[in-house]
Formats: sequence, structure tokens, C-alpha cells
Amino acid sequence: MAHSENAQPFPATAHGSGATPAGVDDWRFENLPEFRKYRFSGVVSIPLLDAGELVGIANFCRALAAPLPPRELSFLLTLSLPLGSLLNGEAVRERLERTAQLLADRKVLARAKGVLRAKLGWTEEEAYLHIRRLSRQSGTPMRQIAREVIEAGH
Repeated sequence: MAHSENAQPFPATAHGSGATPAGVDDWRFENLPEFRKYRFSGVVSIPLLDAGELVGIANFCRALAAPLPPRELSFLLTLSLPLGSLLNGEAVRERLERTAQLLADRKVLARAKGVLRAKLGWTEEEAYLHIRRLSRQSGTPMRQIAREVIEAGH
């Protein structure tokens, strides 16, 4: 996989000089006891991208302080997109599920308003306000009130 400089928000970096292990005085690693325990001498940070959007950073710790060979750095950079997609995949699924639920709720609410309009001759706004009031008074979600209205109306 070719790596495009334009797709990367910042360059991958290799930290560590060999004199002092990387992370010993670096605040980014203060909550990583494994890093301090093994006293790594280098860190390579790779941006994780999904659809051109930065979704995270992967830090690869190295025992050697020597610069990372170009072939190894290139390999790590090829992980940017697949790891970013994996990392971001769950968030996308959650957004899709939430959007689907909101759409289903709107459809149920629209049907319930239609039932109230047909049975009681109310306007759409009156039907909506009635369902909302019942929801607030009972502490029941509007979608549940709407389902009950639909069931009672049939």
C-alpha cells in the first residue's frame, strides 16, 4: 500500500536518542507502567486514519534507540488505515444504530399522531403535544407512548 503525505496529518515520528530511555520524563507515558518497567529506548508514533480523518495514534515501543529503518517505518505506516478503520468501526456502527432507532421512533410517532388526528380530530401539533405531555407525566419514552396509542387505536 502506498503512503501519501497528503493523507497524513503529521509525520510518523521516532523518539529516543539512546542516552535516556524514551518516556522516562515524557508525560505521555506516565500512566504506562509497562513502558517504564521495560525502559524502552525508542517510540514510533503512527497516526491512525479512517477516511482521511485522524481517529487515533499507535505508539510502537522499541528497545533500540537506533533510527527505524525505512522499510520497517514504511510497514508501520501501512497499518495506519486498517487500524484506523478497525478503531473507528465500532463508533460508526453505534452512530448507524442510533440513527436507525431515531428514524424508527419518528415513524412510530407519526403513526400515533395520525391515529389521534383521525380519532379525535386533533391537529398534528395537538397530537404531538398530547403524546409529549403523557411521556413527561409518566416518565415513559415518547416512542412507548406512541406505540400504546397505536395499539389502542386499532
